[in-house]
This record gives sequence, C-alpha cells and structure tokens, in this order.
Amino acid sequence: MLSTPNLLTAFRLIIFAGFIYLVDQGNIWWAVLAFILAWGLDAIDGVLARSLRQTSDFGYLFDKMTDRIIIFGGLLVLLVYAVVPIYAFFILTKDVIVGLGLVFIHRGGRIKDLGGAGKAMMAGQGAVILWLMSGGPMGWAAVMVVAVWGLFMGGKYLISYSNRS
Repeated sequence: MLSTPNLLTAFRLIIFAGFIYLVDQGNIWWAVLAFILAWGLDAIDGVLARSLRQTSDFGYLFDKMTDRIIIFGGLLVLLVYAVVPIYAFFILTKDVIVGLGLVFIHRGGRIKDLGGAGKAMMAGQGAVILWLMSGGPMGWAAVMVVAVWGLFMGGKYLISYSNRS
C-alpha cells in the first residue's frame, strides 16, 4: 500500500486541504493554484503506478476517491463560500447520475472505469471549476456544456454497467 503513486495521491489530499484553507481565508488566486496542483497531479499518479509496476486495488480506489473528493468537495467548498454561482452544481451531473445509479445496480466487484472518457470528463469538470473561480465570461454556458456532457456520459455508463453479465 505504501508506494510512490499512493504517496503522490496522499499529497494531492494535503494540497486539497490547503485549497480549503485558502478559500476560507479569501485567498482565491492561491486557492486556484492549489486546486490546479491537487487536480492536475491526477495525470501523474496513474502513469507512475503503471510505469513503476506499483498498481493495486487499494491504489485504484484511493485515486478514484481522491479525484471525487477534489472535484465534488472542491466545488462544494466554492459553493459554500459563494466563490462560484449556485448553478455550478450542474458540473456534477455525471457524478450524481453514476452515484445514484450504482446504488441501484451495483453487483459487487470492481466498479467499471470510464477510461479516457472519464479522464476527459474530469478534465472538463476541473477546467470549468477553474474558469468559474477566475471569473471567466459565460460561465453558465461552460457549466451547461459539462452538465450535458455529464448527462450523456452518466447515462452511457449506467446503460453499459447494467448490461454487463
């Protein structure tokens, strides 16, 4: 369990704790940087695990949970502190659909990964969160693009998951 990729994933959680502190202190630009780092390091931990041959079920789940904590928890913190508008919640469309769906159809075993499409979805979610944090124009349009994309991805995931044998 104690491997370089898992230590990197744990480091992402420490950075995320710093993100929460920075938002609480009103240091939004530093919080943006902390979010970029905590969110962006996800691109490295999985590659590192495979290249070092340090993959494990624990590492897989730890990474997935950390990803969700950073996106879901980060957005929740930003909503509570009114850093982003309330409609930003729609960024989580895919996560809500998949989460609720799995409650009803999960049949045990490892939860299916969305692969590259899932990574792209997380990248889109994180990018829109950053866009909203930095006050980018037409934030509502960016949120709606990710929400519709999430609706499609979540629905596709549930259909493929419920059809597996």
